[in-house]
Amino acid sequence: MFPKRLRCLWVAALCLLAGAEATHAQQRYSVEETLAEATWETERLAPGVTWKRAQIEGLFGLPQSLNVLVMDLAAEGVEIDVAFSDSGRVKTSALARRVGAVAAVNGSFFDTEDGTSVVFSQSDGRLRATLPEDGPAFLNRAAVAAERDGDAQVIRKKKLGERRMPRFEDVLAGGPLLLWDGRVADLQATSFNVTHHPRTAMGVAASGRRLVLATVDGRTRQAAGMTARELAWTMRGLGCATAVNLDGGGSTTMWAQGRGVVSYPADNEAYDHDGERGVANAVVVFAGEK
Repeated sequence: MFPKRLRCLWVAALCLLAGAEATHAQQRYSVEETLAEATWETERLAPGVTWKRAQIEGLFGLPQSLNVLVMDLAAEGVEIDVAFSDSGRVKTSALARRVGAVAAVNGSFFDTEDGTSVVFSQSDGRLRATLPEDGPAFLNRAAVAAERDGDAQVIRKKKLGERRMPRFEDVLAGGPLLLWDGRVADLQATSFNVTHHPRTAMGVAASGRRLVLATVDGRTRQAAGMTARELAWTMRGLGCATAVNLDGGGSTTMWAQGRGVVSYPADNEAYDHDGERGVANAVVVFAGEK
């Protein structure tokens, strides 16, 4: 038998754990329910590629503006790629148009002064950039990866370093990891994670055939932005089992063919479509022949 004091501490610990699990379950249901009940503007951009947008007033108790691309990787010709700037910073929309994409979001982190990537990346099987030795730890453990057969996934490794990954055509490191096997990742309470920012993320459903690219607007009265944990809950509410955070802040942008910039980029500090920032790379979506 445990001493009475130890028994009391054990019971208290169990109650706290049960309470935390109940809170998580309730939060998950609340996010999924809120997203399901939202009014979404929806358009099929191409067979297997759907864009949708919603302005949601009560998500995490704040006004949120979301744009989502949903891709069926089983549809013929639907795949993602990574488009890189050859010199300096180029807007996401320009990178998308240059390669003939049907949609795109901004990619991963870069040096805002010279436009060079500061994350591990490779394109068409060729190494493009390695992770700096002094780079933030959250940038070297998760990435967007496109396989040679057109499939895409979120991968995680102990370290993405200096070696090419021959299994994949394109790899773009991001961070932090948001979801793995349907569970919210261990997100440290850093300023980057707990502050409400515009955010961009990619996620994959458990089947591996449904891909989601999402942008969350922020820094305006109409769009508060999200913390990393709120973004993780949102990606799970959108049906993802794995997900990774990409570059955000003023870089966050979504572009759709025939519509132009559909998100509200924050680089001009206004709630309009004109504040697009030049970036180093973009995740681009193809449908049909390139």
